[in-house]
Amino acid sequence: KDDSPSYLPTRLAAVACIGGMYEKLGRMVGRSYEETVTLLIKALKNAESQGRCEIMMTLQKVVIGLGGAGGNVHKDILKAARTCMTDRSMIVRSGAAKCMKELVIVAPQLFTSELDSTASLCFRALDGSNYDVRCDVAKLLGTLLAATQQPKNPQQQPMLIKGKPVKLEDVFSILSTGFLRGGTGFLRSSNP
Repeated sequence: KDDSPSYLPTRLAAVACIGGMYEKLGRMVGRSYEETVTLLIKALKNAESQGRCEIMMTLQKVVIGLGGAGGNVHKDILKAARTCMTDRSMIVRSGAAKCMKELVIVAPQLFTSELDSTASLCFRALDGSNYDVRCDVAKLLGTLLAATQQPKNPQQQPMLIKGKPVKLEDVFSILSTGFLRGGTGFLRSSNP
């Protein structure tokens, strides 16, 4: 509850410990994960950039640790990560992209009807970003588009565009739209 600058390292350490517990112990942590995710997302709104980054990394570890068992919090995590994808801080964008990538791996069904909007969000995240963010966003976009072509589970509902399954031509169309769209400037940046 203490918001003083001297308490910041303690808060960051506590959030990192929570992430480590969920990543290593997963379901053995118990049913407290719902409350934990709610508190982390609530703290995300008032945190400084370092705190937002650590919270995103912790949410990523929650997704990794719980896998499919955490399905009832995946939508909340996705919503928080989508918000952070266009954060002004580069480390927060990077953390959000990594978190969303894990969500694509664990719960691709969340993206079945949001393929176009997620791709657009990725292209917006690239605008004004640095090299590390571009790499993380590219990994997210690649994982997402690969999931449309190679579903892990045969019973999994395929991703759709306008009510139809995604074909390889659709994937290339999504990519070309992002690169041909004017005004983004991420291709013209001087960053390596």
